Amino acid sequence: MLQVTLLGARGTGIEQLAARLRAARPDIRLTIVDEHQPEATMAVACGPVLLMGLDGGPQDDAGRDAAGIDQRLRQQLGRTGTAFRVIYGQGPERLLNALAALDETSGGSDSTRPWVWSCDNCSDPQCERRLLSDLLSQRAA
Repeated sequence: MLQVTLLGARGTGIEQLAARLRAARPDIRLTIVDEHQPEATMAVACGPVLLMGLDGGPQDDAGRDAAGIDQRLRQQLGRTGTAFRVIYGQGPERLLNALAALDETSGGSDSTRPWVWSCDNCSDPQCERRLLSDLLSQRAA
């Protein structure tokens, strides 16, 4: 079972995303980080970490500062060296973005290898760069 940690300020859609993720992926176990005690909750977090993006205004329904909470969460993630993905979108779009991020982090795609461009003709990534550089230097001369 894949363990997933969700974090974000209240009012950013974290509760709705959690419900949608549970319905779409019954094979995952969710931990929702308490925005007031992120250090304690993140200490036991494992697996992919998804941070709710601030799609709306900087204030949630209770009038609290969602942007400030988001900044504190990002700082805590940085201090602990925790890798995370920011999930944006509203409703179904946010769910699709979260599912795509989970696929990438859980091996749905080969995210451990960096992408390497290769030329269709010779597989030499420097080939086009050299060709264009030569053309530009000829044009300048």
